Amino acid sequence: MGFTEYGVRDVLIFDPATSAVLEREGIAVDPSQIDVPPGEARFGPGEVINYTVYQASGVVNSITAVPPSASGSPSPGV
Repeated sequence: MGFTEYGVRDVLIFDPATSAVLEREGIAVDPSQIDVPPGEARFGPGEVINYTVYQASGVVNSITAVPPSASGSPSPGV
């Protein structure tokens, strides 16, 4: 599942057994639309330019709370 904006396709990767989101990737599909600082290398088509790996998820009571880790003890805050 994904969507494309500003030359980057954001893709969500799901666990097929649980439907949990495992990762989000940003993939260059039209490098000419991607802003890069002057002098920096441009991205190639199909190149993963950023990603997020989700290690834990859960319901919490505030925007600063973190879900319990897989071991059952709370994860440290950021």
